[in-house]
Amino acid sequence: MSVRSGKPDLSDAATAPESVAERVMGWLKRPPELTDGPQPPLVQAKQLVALAPTDAASHAALGWSYLQVGRASLAEAAYLQAINLDPTHVPALLGVAAACICAGKSEEAAHWMSTARRPGDLEDAPPVESTTSKSGVESQSSIACDGESEAGPDATLERAVALAADGRHADAHDAYAAILAADPDHVRAWCGFGVTLGRMGRQDEAMAAFRAAVERDPKYARALTNLGVSHRRRGENDDAVSCYERALAADPACLEARYDLAVTYYELGKHDQAASLYREVLDHDPTHIRACCGLGTALYEEGKLREAVRWYRKAIGLDPEDPVAHYFLGLAEVADRNEPGALREYRILQDLDESLAMRLFAALYPEE
Repeated sequence: MSVRSGKPDLSDAATAPESVAERVMGWLKRPPELTDGPQPPLVQAKQLVALAPTDAASHAALGWSYLQVGRASLAEAAYLQAINLDPTHVPALLGVAAACICAGKSEEAAHWMSTARRPGDLEDAPPVESTTSKSGVESQSSIACDGESEAGPDATLERAVALAADGRHADAHDAYAAILAADPDHVRAWCGFGVTLGRMGRQDEAMAAFRAAVERDPKYARALTNLGVSHRRRGENDDAVSCYERALAADPACLEARYDLAVTYYELGKHDQAASLYREVLDHDPTHIRACCGLGTALYEEGKLREAVRWYRKAIGLDPEDPVAHYFLGLAEVADRNEPGALREYRILQDLDESLAMRLFAALYPEE
């Protein structure tokens, strides 16, 4: 097993974000740092990081592997660790942009795409601070920003995006507010403003910002999806469904809206419709772990236990250390009265997520 840096050529990249996005996603169709081997890429990548924890390429390989199994947030964290080690590592810069695209964070993606075209700007930036998550994977609490900005709305928006990505929500709030004061019809700024307000715990104001974005562009799928999530968090599921359906009508390729609609249908007890939507997500992205688990749970509710188990096992095959998949598989084993199987998942969860392990144990051995 070996590591190779594999820096793609961006010399003729167009300045339009869509053009760069196409290059990012095309480059990610095959692993830039991993060779073929007998073990799954994610296992290989974790071994690389363990063997070379200060090697940027190892962390970039881990980011790619997480991205392939649909875990965008963990992919983003791994790529950011690579950037912390080597701020000019172009594969990591492209990778974190792709992770943001997959997570629906188009503003942050645009920032990292721009940085990939001029990686030297980050060489003197302060390091990214990191913490360790429950799963043992380093996650980032802030992202370095070069702090330079030319005059003009696009540069100001890029700075707002960078501040938000850096976790500096109050500063991002002020930056977005300044953009909107100058241009009240800036749709992307309204959407970014809403995301920032949500991260600050100001959910009602976030919802108002998403509404403002939708009022100005009724076919902006990202704003419609975010508005739907806001409705769902308030228990307004009918309104959430309407927003997701409008998002999909505007952009049928919006995977986030399709997945969130499936989740909402499941919560409404419409398990058959939820299952159909989860299948559509998986048709587009067979490595979407959350959709695998969601489909399994919808099938479980329909009494299709064996089929549900098959989807939970598929999720575990994509990432053997995914705690949610192990938890749902454990619940299925409980329902099937398979105590040894449920105990096996409980023991695995003890190392992955103690709270889920305890919930599974309670389901297996309920108090009389």
